[in-house]
Order: sequence, then C-alpha cells, then structure tokens
Amino acid sequence: MLPNSSLQEGILTQNSLQYQDLQALLTGELLALRIPLFYAPEHCLQLLASFQGLPLFGPYRMAKDMQIHRIGMSLFETENQPEYLHRYYKDARDSMKKLSLICYPLTNPLTQLHEQLHELWPHGAQVENLHGFPMQQGIVRLFEAGKDSGLPPHYDLLQNDVPDSPRAAQQLTQLAANIYLQVPDEGGELDLWDFQPTQQEFEELCTGHHDFMDRSLLPPKAATLRPQTGELILMQSSKVHSVRPSYGTRLSMACFVGYYGQHEPLTYWV
Repeated sequence: MLPNSSLQEGILTQNSLQYQDLQALLTGELLALRIPLFYAPEHCLQLLASFQGLPLFGPYRMAKDMQIHRIGMSLFETENQPEYLHRYYKDARDSMKKLSLICYPLTNPLTQLHEQLHELWPHGAQVENLHGFPMQQGIVRLFEAGKDSGLPPHYDLLQNDVPDSPRAAQQLTQLAANIYLQVPDEGGELDLWDFQPTQQEFEELCTGHHDFMDRSLLPPKAATLRPQTGELILMQSSKVHSVRPSYGTRLSMACFVGYYGQHEPLTYWV
C-alpha cells in the first residue's frame, strides 16, 4: 500500500487509483476502494456553480416519488422495453458531450475516471455495448435535503436490467463508481453489506417498493462510509448498499464498471 493508505473491514483508502487495488476489488478481496482527493475540491466548487439551476435535472422515470434528480438516463429505467431502450440509446449519443461542455474548461470527472481505468487495466476500458450501440457513460445525481432523499437497501446487477442479454450474463463483477462534488454536513452516508442476495433471497427481502429491501431483515452491515468532497468511491454494486437521507445537498457523478475477466477490457455504463 502507498503512504497514507489504510485498510479496514474490507475498505481500502488510497491516495491514487492503482492497478493492484482495482484488481483486488474486482476479484472480491475488497468491498470498496476510496480515493479521497480523486478530483480537486476547488474544482468541485467550480462545477457546482456550473450545475446550479440547470433545467437538465429530472426525476427517475419510475421513481418520481423520491427526492432524487439526475442528468442522464439509467439503463434500469428502460425496464428492458424497446420504446425506452430506444430513448436510452438516443440520449447516450449526446449525454457525455453535454456533460463535458457543462464542465468546460475543467475535465469532466467521469472522463478522468474512464481515462484512468483505460490506462491502468492491461486490456484497457471501453463503453459497454449490449445491443450494438454504445451505452450511457455516466450520470449526475442530485439528492435533495429531506427524509425521503436517500436510497433504501438495494443492489445493482446488469443481468437484472437486461435478463435476455448473453453478454450481461457473462459479466463476473459489477462496480459502482461515485465521484462526490458536494456532500451534506449531515446525512448522505453510504451503508455497505458484504452480501449479494440470490433471487430467492431478494424476493424474501423485497419491500415491494421499487427494488428495495427491508433493512431489518438484512445481516449486519459491513461498513458505513461518509463521502468527502472530491472523493471517488468504488464498490461492488452487486452487493447490498444504501444511501442514508441527506440533510443538505448531495451531488455526485456516477457510472458502473464491468469486469469480464483478467484478459478482457473493463467496461463502463450507467
């Protein structure tokens, strides 16, 4: 490990993204990897001013009851229906260009992450492609202040979003990558469980509200992380996680990272 790094309860904190740490996360030796100053905090402040008041933020298509807004469409919103998949792929063509223009003259934090993954991984990193079209490369998420601004326990798995995709079925590990541009003084913590439910376990734990699970029925949490401004947190998204309600604005940029094996490129999408 590098100087100023630390390892506790499967959570590794490092001062930069390194191949051996990424590999340990992808193969299950780690639960999460933290890079506290991945993006300069002073640049985060500049991006906040750029995003403030933009009319591009909107609610998730199937979760308009929640205090979360985003720029960009997520694959899970399509519910694997042709009409919404068409909209998703159409939006994907322009979404990263739009985000980069908003961030200019600064580097888009997601582009910075994608480039580092490509440089670090022996076989590079590329945009995920399931249906012959490049997918959405990332999203901006705004958690408003309030008791309904969090995300109850859930897990994210590409196979669940596109169960008819042979490629999705080949994926070995899925990570969630979040780069935090603003964090609240209170709330917004990330709870992690070292637990990936089977389909039967998920059905027994599901609350019936979206794809959320009953926290009281889960095993004990493995860790609770309080993100910092400018921090990158990579975690295994196929394991249960949640976001506690934010009592202040919580703004982040996010994508998923897919692993198909040591001799295959990494992929990214949202």
